Amino acid sequence: MIPLIVSLLSVAVAAPFEAGTLIIPMDTTLQDDGMYKGYGLVFALLEESVPVQCAIRPDKSMGGTDFTGTAHEVGLAANTAFSHGYRGGPFLVNAADAIAAMVIINGWRNTNITAVYATTRAFDAPIARSLAYAPSFAVLADGKEDIAFAMLNAAGIMDGGGSAFPQSRDRNCEYPTNGFRDILCPADVEGPDPVAIDGALFTADGVPQYCQLDTMHAWVKPWPRTRWFGKFARSPKWTALCTSASSMVCGRREVGACLPRTEMTYSYPGLSPSCSTVTGSASLRRRTVTGRRALW
Repeated sequence: MIPLIVSLLSVAVAAPFEAGTLIIPMDTTLQDDGMYKGYGLVFALLEESVPVQCAIRPDKSMGGTDFTGTAHEVGLAANTAFSHGYRGGPFLVNAADAIAAMVIINGWRNTNITAVYATTRAFDAPIARSLAYAPSFAVLADGKEDIAFAMLNAAGIMDGGGSAFPQSRDRNCEYPTNGFRDILCPADVEGPDPVAIDGALFTADGVPQYCQLDTMHAWVKPWPRTRWFGKFARSPKWTALCTSASSMVCGRREVGACLPRTEMTYSYPGLSPSCSTVTGSASLRRRTVTGRRALW
């Protein structure tokens, strides 16, 4: 459920990649402890408008290889390139964008553990989704929001106000008062008018303000939610609504090992397919924090 919600269906387009392409592995052989941070790094790249490709071979078996490439890990001295079958839906940055990407990657790796590899030979990979920018997202304080906080903090994705998400749940839901811009309380989402769609999910003109709403267990409370969820979900700019942990990345395990291959879904607070792609709505791009380039 990270603002990187990438629903990957059964269609992928084979694409050629040149030597010098960067790979962010998402299999437990090369990434493992850095798995969550891998999503955070992708989000950081997209915040700076560095395009990222997500590769998944649609006909693979559980735990199967998405593509094979020869590469060496960046940042290691006397590092020898080797051939590896990448699994779990790895992310790719085209060689043409590698210089811009490395500025962000080097800064990221100063404080985060994330493996990144640079290819030494050309290769082909099945591209399931092309991402262009980070989407806007919000976390619903549904009583289980600390699950989302833990995942976002594990990935290193910050609240739009520039701080890490809380370490625990605030039972009084005073997040907005405490400066958290992307955590929405139920009362704010409902809005003051019991009939009108006037809650925090929309602008004054009734246009959705977020590409993605992350909710862990929104259906376990008796809130009157039909009208705001209904309109938000029917919006052509809306991407996905995560309502259970079953749609999320399974701990540190590879996505391909957790989910049915016909339902390969990256749902890690933050990346949405329709709002992250080149054709996505510019109005729903993430407003980046102070000091980083604003996307809208």
